[in-house]
Amino acid sequence: MEALSEFTLQTSNFAAEFGQVNGGLFNFTSKSGTNQLHGSAFFYLRNEALNAGQPFTHVDPQFRRKNWGGTIGGPVVIPKVYNGRDKTFFFFNLDYFKSNSATDTYSTVPTAKMRTGDFSESLTGRSLGTNPAGGSIMENMIFDPLTNQTVNGQVTRSPFPGNVIPTSRLDPVAVKIQAMLPQPTRSGVLLNWEQKYVLPTTQDIPSFKIDQNVGYKAKFTFYFGQTRYKYLARGDGLSEPITGTRNRDMVATTARINHDYSVTPTLMIHAGFGYVHDLHNDGYLPGTLNYDPLAGLGLVGNFTPGMPLFTGLSSSSGGGMVSTYGLGMGKFTSDINDKPTAVLSATLVRGNHTYKAGGEWRNDPMIYKDVTSAPSYTFSGNETALPYLQTTNIGGGAIGLPYASFLLGLADSASISALSAPDNRKNSWGLYVQDTWKVSRNLTLDYGLRWDYQQAAYEMNYRNGMFGPTIPNPSAGGLLGGMVYEGYGAGRCNCKFTNTYPLAIGPRLGVAYKINAGVPRRLGPGVRRHANWRRDHGARRGLEQPQLPLDVVRQSGRGPAHWPVLQPRGLVQCFSEPGAATPGRNDHLASVLSGPQRWPASEDQSVEHRGAARGVYEPGGGSRLRG
Repeated sequence: MEALSEFTLQTSNFAAEFGQVNGGLFNFTSKSGTNQLHGSAFFYLRNEALNAGQPFTHVDPQFRRKNWGGTIGGPVVIPKVYNGRDKTFFFFNLDYFKSNSATDTYSTVPTAKMRTGDFSESLTGRSLGTNPAGGSIMENMIFDPLTNQTVNGQVTRSPFPGNVIPTSRLDPVAVKIQAMLPQPTRSGVLLNWEQKYVLPTTQDIPSFKIDQNVGYKAKFTFYFGQTRYKYLARGDGLSEPITGTRNRDMVATTARINHDYSVTPTLMIHAGFGYVHDLHNDGYLPGTLNYDPLAGLGLVGNFTPGMPLFTGLSSSSGGGMVSTYGLGMGKFTSDINDKPTAVLSATLVRGNHTYKAGGEWRNDPMIYKDVTSAPSYTFSGNETALPYLQTTNIGGGAIGLPYASFLLGLADSASISALSAPDNRKNSWGLYVQDTWKVSRNLTLDYGLRWDYQQAAYEMNYRNGMFGPTIPNPSAGGLLGGMVYEGYGAGRCNCKFTNTYPLAIGPRLGVAYKINAGVPRRLGPGVRRHANWRRDHGARRGLEQPQLPLDVVRQSGRGPAHWPVLQPRGLVQCFSEPGAATPGRNDHLASVLSGPQRWPASEDQSVEHRGAARGVYEPGGGSRLRG
């Protein structure tokens, strides 16, 4: 905030120079140096020692924040070398923020008995009925998947004696994973572990601006700013490599150079070029991210490093291992966006008219790069329940325990996601002319015309494909229905999947009338264009595995399956021959500039010495709105 000299928010009545936005429009003006050296500094502190205790518990959880920074600005002066007074100015700002927030609660982990396969303490003594073989069904009872038998056409099982799994039946991979889990800190099957962890956050925002006057007509401005944001998210209190805590690292860099030139006292030319680089790494802690499950667990299936994801390990009444986001990691994605922009405008003042004309260009990227993709294993009580019931719930009670299924190594389903690295981009252009006409002291008209052209999104390497009804599919014996790929050259359709609407013209009109010194009224009908161009480009690297319904395999009589081996298989790329297909229009993929029409009317009332009030009525409609 210390680096800003002005901030405005426009929610309606946009002038023609503003386009390609349908919501609020933010304008920031950064501070510049002057002929005098000025500076400022600040420091804010929050600490749990300064807080009151929580009601009833009187506990003060750790909550610490520090926010400090400062600014300095003035002329660029190098003694005996350069005197920049009236010519060269600088302004520097630094904002640093650090926070440590602690969590102290209770969660559920497997008890000492459960870790040996003994689930007797999960039994509640409640009877839920009898099975086809005449045996009792007790709440949280676990059944042996190796004892399947058919009675009166129904597949049933025998329970583990005493609700205890023999030690010899415990899966070695599950035992190694279990060894990484924390021990209970108090008795009971549920809420038996004090879950404590701290999530640190750091953010620093340095910025630098330099202004250079060239005579009295020209001025150059250069701005550089960066936001560095690092924090931990999804804390669970677990240690590496089993924790699913996210390690997020984001860096946004902005650089811009502007040039203003006064041709005459009433004619001003403005040109600007900017570049934004945004990097968002949504990763995990190093021990989780770099873990080798084959060497550490003997678990086959990873084609990238990382602890696999294990979910569904608990029962609401029978205990187990509770983890909101699961144990281990999912997909690690890195978002990289490099966005160049350019603007050019001319402003002419003639009497009570202010004319302005100009244009803008920008390139919008959308780059998602999957760095890793570990397998995901989901567990449930199905594997230790009764097959004929096709459920683990009976009359409000449960049978089968997910953690028991886990110790047997029986996953309910497993999957591994494909890695993708699409490099999607879109160019946008805009031209406008407008006039602000001060008709009288009380009446002002603002009218103009804007044209927007937004190119359809494209993948830099043309790796995006879609269903081609006339393309042979080699993986299906040559039957029609293969993939057709956008772009030009070998293996492409020599076409584009989408067409760009070229006539996105939006008229603007704003009327402001001041009834008296305190009550202005505004009316502003107009058309604003914007595009939602998100599109799922394939850009796969040929690795994919569907979900495996393993419980169906077991119920078919072929016995239980331990830890499915997820072997990535290559996807067949059915490239079309050049010119072999010309896809028809696809409204769901087309990059079409929608045109919402707005007719806002507002009234502002200033109350002397007390404040202000505003009422707004904004009806609207739309055209060329695509789903």
